[in-house]
Amino acid sequence: MGIKKVEDTHLSNCSLKETILLVEDNLIVRDLCREWLELEGYNVCMAGNGKEALEVYENNLINLVLMDLEMPVMSGFEALKEFKLLKAHLPIIALTGKATVNDRRECKQAGFDDILTKPYDGEGLTDMIEKNLPYN
Repeated sequence: MGIKKVEDTHLSNCSLKETILLVEDNLIVRDLCREWLELEGYNVCMAGNGKEALEVYENNLINLVLMDLEMPVMSGFEALKEFKLLKAHLPIIALTGKATVNDRRECKQAGFDDILTKPYDGEGLTDMIEKNLPYN
């Protein structure tokens, strides 16, 4: 499976409502997650890696980022550093299959606001977003 380019994503869904930037290189996971988030009433912008995520962020009002950690081109950790330089208070949640205490500590020390371990369910995803949105 190839990586979708930014222009192939659902950028047309971005508007003035709460907008989640979903950064995930696995197309199946990304599409399932997008569908759930849209059912929950969120606008969703998507990117397949950290570099694309930064490009999407520059052109959209983003309220929260869901970031896979292991991606081609630019990892979630690398992208996190760039996001924090652009906007220090943007909530960024790590999406990871690694769930050890050390993995969680590494994410927190890097600056992620929260960590959601894969596989996750829709309700867990919604709860994590609501917990981390700036107005909650």
